Amino acid sequence: MRRSAAFLAASSLTVSLLAMAPAAWAAPSDWDLILEQDKPVIVDQLVQDGVVLTRIFEAVVRKPSGKKVGVLVGHQERFDVQATGRDVETRMRTLVFDLKGGQIVAQGVAVYPVGEGRFRPGKAFRIAITGGTGEYAGVNGELVSILKKDGTYRQKFRFVD
Repeated sequence: MRRSAAFLAASSLTVSLLAMAPAAWAAPSDWDLILEQDKPVIVDQLVQDGVVLTRIFEAVVRKPSGKKVGVLVGHQERFDVQATGRDVETRMRTLVFDLKGGQIVAQGVAVYPVGEGRFRPGKAFRIAITGGTGEYAGVNGELVSILKKDGTYRQKFRFVD
């Protein structure tokens, strides 16, 4: 009898935890969520002497099937140029994925070749998932952004406990 009660309690807990998990669309490998992002549209930017210092952009995000599931709003700030002695600049990014069930926020830095406005196609850049709201409240982990040749992005989320 005790075993049955313990099994029932454990099963109920498992079902409850699964029901509370963030909505993630089925994705191969160990990614919890994969989204396709349309080409970003620049909403505003600060340019000084022909150099973009800050940029605000947005883009539609979709399931891999193509169905729209939300919008990405991003802020990028150039804060360091050639600190390493190489022809690179460092940019801080904040990305907010505003999805049907809540928001996911990711932040971090990436190094770009001086004068280039975006990543190289196919190269993966990682930043931290710093939080979320709604169904994503309390998430953290990493976001991997990959620029595709057509100017769209694949956004791969790995949530960690």
